[in-house]
Amino acid sequence: MAKVTAARFQKEFGHFRSLAHREAVTVTSHGRDDVVLLSAAEYERLRHLERRTMHVSELSDEELSDLAGVEIPAECGATISVRVRDNQGERWCRGATIMPSLIVVGKRDEGRREGGSR
Repeated sequence: MAKVTAARFQKEFGHFRSLAHREAVTVTSHGRDDVVLLSAAEYERLRHLERRTMHVSELSDEELSDLAGVEIPAECGATISVRVRDNQGERWCRGATIMPSLIVVGKRDEGRREGGSR
């Protein structure tokens, strides 16, 4: 990522505009990062990646299976068991990893269980 002072950016706008089509350009003001210039395509790509939340019951079996194979470093979250209720009934999911703004479901227990988490 390129970094440029506001004064230089103003003088060489055309150069940095072209550069922004290849990489982000950070413009500094008084020695601190102030704004970032991106191509319109990169901006739209990032907008589509904005956080989307959903209930675990909205995930398909294929998505749950895909997520089961994800390995997350231990320092990034805590592994727990959670109870899931959806159109298939109530079941326990072992090995769910709770992270800031993300839940990755591990292996599903096929039966219904009573009581607390394991």
